[in-house]
Amino acid sequence: MTYTLRGRASVRDRLVDALTGAACGRGHVVVVEGPAGSGRSRMLAEAETVGRARGFVVCRAMADHLEHPGLLAPLGVSGDDGPTGGGGALRGLTERLLRRSPQEPPVLLAIDDLRWAQPSALDALRTLSGVLTVRDLRVCLVLSRTPDDDSAATERFLAALSADGASRLRLGPLPPDDAIALAAEALGVRPSGALVPLCEVAQGVPARLLDLAEALRDGDPGDAGARLAALSSGPLPERLRKEVLRPVRSLSPAAAALLDVVAVLGGSASLHDLGATLGHSAMDLMPAIQECAASGVLTDTGGHLVFRYPLVRRAVQYGVPHPVRAALRYELGERQLAQDTPASSARHFAAALRDGEARALPGLERAGRSLALRAPASAVSLLGPLAEEQPPGTRRSALRLPVAMALQASGRLTDAAELADAALAEACDPSGAVELALCLAESELMAGAYESAAARAASLSAAAQVPDDVAARAEVVLRRARCRAGDAEAVRSVLAAPRPVAVPGGGAARHVVAADRVLRATALWHQARPLDALAQLRGAAERPGAPSHPTGAYWDERVLLGALLVDLGDLDRADEVLGAVETGLREAGLPDWLPSVDAPRAALALERGDTDRAELLANGVLADGARGRARPAVLLALGVRAECAVHRGRYHEARTDAAALSAMLRDDAFDAAAGRALRALVRCAEAERGAEAAAALLADLCASAPGGEGRLPAALLLAGPATPAWLVGIARTAGRRDLASDIAARARDCIRDGADAGEPGSLTTAAEHAEGVLRQSAALLSRVADAQQGPWARARAQEDLGTVLLAALTPADGSGGRPAQLVAARKGGHAAAEAASRPRGTDSAGRERAVQCLQAALKGYDVVGAAPDAARVRGLLRTLGVRRRHWRYANRPAAGWASLTDTERAVADLVAQGLTNRETAERMFLSPYTVNFHLRQIFRKLSITSRVELARMHRDLERTAPLPVRADAHPAAERDERRPARRSSRSAALVPPSLWGRAT
Repeated sequence: MTYTLRGRASVRDRLVDALTGAACGRGHVVVVEGPAGSGRSRMLAEAETVGRARGFVVCRAMADHLEHPGLLAPLGVSGDDGPTGGGGALRGLTERLLRRSPQEPPVLLAIDDLRWAQPSALDALRTLSGVLTVRDLRVCLVLSRTPDDDSAATERFLAALSADGASRLRLGPLPPDDAIALAAEALGVRPSGALVPLCEVAQGVPARLLDLAEALRDGDPGDAGARLAALSSGPLPERLRKEVLRPVRSLSPAAAALLDVVAVLGGSASLHDLGATLGHSAMDLMPAIQECAASGVLTDTGGHLVFRYPLVRRAVQYGVPHPVRAALRYELGERQLAQDTPASSARHFAAALRDGEARALPGLERAGRSLALRAPASAVSLLGPLAEEQPPGTRRSALRLPVAMALQASGRLTDAAELADAALAEACDPSGAVELALCLAESELMAGAYESAAARAASLSAAAQVPDDVAARAEVVLRRARCRAGDAEAVRSVLAAPRPVAVPGGGAARHVVAADRVLRATALWHQARPLDALAQLRGAAERPGAPSHPTGAYWDERVLLGALLVDLGDLDRADEVLGAVETGLREAGLPDWLPSVDAPRAALALERGDTDRAELLANGVLADGARGRARPAVLLALGVRAECAVHRGRYHEARTDAAALSAMLRDDAFDAAAGRALRALVRCAEAERGAEAAAALLADLCASAPGGEGRLPAALLLAGPATPAWLVGIARTAGRRDLASDIAARARDCIRDGADAGEPGSLTTAAEHAEGVLRQSAALLSRVADAQQGPWARARAQEDLGTVLLAALTPADGSGGRPAQLVAARKGGHAAAEAASRPRGTDSAGRERAVQCLQAALKGYDVVGAAPDAARVRGLLRTLGVRRRHWRYANRPAAGWASLTDTERAVADLVAQGLTNRETAERMFLSPYTVNFHLRQIFRKLSITSRVELARMHRDLERTAPLPVRADAHPAAERDERRPARRSSRSAALVPPSLWGRAT
């Protein structure tokens, strides 16, 4: 069968050009060169076809048939014509061609495979080539040869032809696309990537490719599709397997045995592995290795011998008898396991198990456990499908254990818990049941199901004959679950527990030590001892790479260290620590643990003023209902997203996140992220209901603090360098000087032992900032205004300084020490603002400095997108007669909720809660007239006419908004959602009376 000529267009064009020139009297010689099977004969056939079509007289023969008398019969030359002598049929060829008249047809002389030509024939052809250079003859001489014909006579002949101006055309391998098209044509299928393995073995040689395609087709064209599927995996059809192995049939027995071992090893083997398997030294193996390399079957890549083509490896592998292959894979698995290479060992054991070798199951389980810690993603992909192939019972449960461990270590907590639970429901051996129960307890703990995790861990601790490492890890689960109340007693119990002994080698021992450090650091953080907490984690930042303990990044000290550094304002160092963890996780292929790093990175972005990035990272952590996410990451991301919503003025979104935060904090208040969560709740209360409501929330936090301490949680005060001063400002604005004094004193406690510790200076800055707000000291605030690191913290300090300077311009009016300007700004109303804009003092320099500070604060708030803060400062500036344009233009639809501006959305949120125009104006630091204008715009865009319709639409919008976390991921949130919410006429309570009411 003749197939379409592919990949030879340029060679064919050169042949056609030579024939065209010969027809015009410009005789030419063309030499077509290529290896066996490359299509040399096909190119000569193409030249013959074109020549006959153009009226050429064609004389074609193999080089070993040049003595045949009928070669030149088409020219009318018989074997008896011409002079006698050597050369056979070529005797007198040149003289005969010189005697041809121009009116006779042109001549094509095609001779195939010059290596078989006699010297006399080469001399005759050489003579003809020389004549063609000096005489205009209508003759084209086309010859072919193989590159391996390197005899002296042939080389001299080709050199002479080249000197005469002959064209030498080389046939290389077919381009990949042409090779795939040729194989598809031969098989009768559509070209596809499935044919690539076949083309690789053929190495671009057309004849070899057609032989392989014929073997795959196996004489049954209708079965080509099924045979094509065999190229991807599994045993090869027998005829194809033999055809693939045809080039290696000549290998010696030693080389063939070497190929068998390399194939069974998975297609790659080091010299050490080969020597250990075959029982020979490297010196003894060298001849066989060189023989395999010379044949092109094996190649060296980084110290390992690998098959050059996967199809050849499969042909060799499945040529080994089935029982021999299974036994060999089992022995290799045992040997690799003894050498502490679990990945290779697990692959061999898995292959042996699939081949029916029952002895491989215990070894596969041991290798899988080790692989689950070192490369959990590989363990899941290798053992997961194999486990589900097994029938229900102890065999499947034994394989599900390392898969569950790998899922847990890779961060897929929900999948790990579900698989461990399903495995425990089946029959399993006692030791496996213990480890499955531990895996389930740890997964539940990390996802926030503390009660069930504690119950399982307690059962494990009470059980007899539990391995020491299991007992130690179960104790970690118990310690963490018992301290979730976050009270003083829980904190003291963490610090009083004996430290675990570090055992060299890592694994469970390293995990227990790391967990102890994290627990102690968190406890010290709750005791307002931030520097001691950092000291617990000292050295963690220098540990490179991804976590290697059974629970992945959950107990990784670097994650907590990065989060604490963010809260302390050491943003550059926090970025460095978190970046190292992220790099290690990505390099290790553990993307499901990245949300645990993205959550503190979101807090970092928020502190740096990049609200867009903070919201993006937080949304990524909370995507898909935060399914399978570690609870600390979810808590921190919710807090960051709620603050971002407050910055944007999207109060209904902040309220939704605040409800989830309240539920989570009632269930667990021990995480260091609880401080950020509490800060978000206070910010929501301040933004929606004013400083009085926020101060009431702070007072409630003090009154409901566990243990009757009556003080604000230290984690809240440590949640950012500007937090203490901001909280003091809330208390002062609400007229709660006692509360403000307690907050400032608590902030001083946080730095009592770290003034000279060389740790972040933000601790001192935070305390001085809070003291400056409490004492209304311009000197203190001037010192800290430029010392704060983040843009929001600096803006807050500038606003506080500007407020103090503004207060010095006018006497107090009896409103809790607040100047008339501040009262007017908070009350709204143009008359009051105009009166306040004419200060009764004469300190123009002080007024100018106050304006500068407030303008700097406004700029900082605008940078971070803190709309409520910017509105508050803008109101203060208006009292001083300074007005700034602040509206922005954006592409919005003409109607509907999406058409509302940020300010209109904020007005709609507050009015829908039942606030009057004047109350809304006080919240947003606007005048009632401005609120009335925005309300008319809202009614027009929403096509409504009353506040009742607005409240109904707003309630429907909240119902259709997606929940930030899944109820099944956080049972406390689910219970809270089912409980009817109490809503006042103003707004819903963001925080229940006690955050710790449900903790035990």
